[in-house]
Amino acid sequence: MSHARSRHAHAQRLLGAVRPPDDATRGRTASHLVEDERGKVWLLRPRPTPSAFATVEADAAERMLRHGLDDWAFGFGRGKRTLGTTRVRAGAATGTIRISRHLVTDGTPEMVRDTLLHEIAHAVAYVRHGRAAMNHGPLWRAVAREIGARPEATCRAGPLVPAPHVLVCARCGAEVGLYRRPKHPPAAYRHKGCGGRFRSGAGTDGARGAASGDD
Repeated sequence: MSHARSRHAHAQRLLGAVRPPDDATRGRTASHLVEDERGKVWLLRPRPTPSAFATVEADAAERMLRHGLDDWAFGFGRGKRTLGTTRVRAGAATGTIRISRHLVTDGTPEMVRDTLLHEIAHAVAYVRHGRAAMNHGPLWRAVAREIGARPEATCRAGPLVPAPHVLVCARCGAEVGLYRRPKHPPAAYRHKGCGGRFRSGAGTDGARGAASGDD
């Protein structure tokens, strides 16, 4: 998005012509909104009740306004492997940032901060340069450095919640964790690395298995 288009989108927001993100229309009350002279951030509901979530939410709203994300929304997702997401509806001027609720309860403050800044960098890159800049390319990395996020595609942390189903390669011993119940017997699949067949590991129903850890 060019600077001219960005100014046009801002003017539309001032005139009330741009709708808030779709997720925000589900709870448009004063208690679900942070607003000051810099703009406003919509807070998605329902929100987990522990006080830690209110603290993260307030920090997120402040950082989003600090970096010019007026009329964007913030909320908490349920991802166990994905720490954060930034979503923008096709053709929209604004979107929604979410971070995993498991990150708040099981991660460190540093992980929460960097994930939040990582997603804010995606949003700022979109506002400045358009959808194509939302990937982890040079434009996104430049924004990430500017706002203090690590310019890396993924967090170095592993999954926040242990996988309930584990398969083990009978040849090399590699383990694959699955968050959904496998559909087929483990021996029906082979390890991509060595070609060995899988067997059930700890926490897995022995009658079922799956092909990869991307489930």
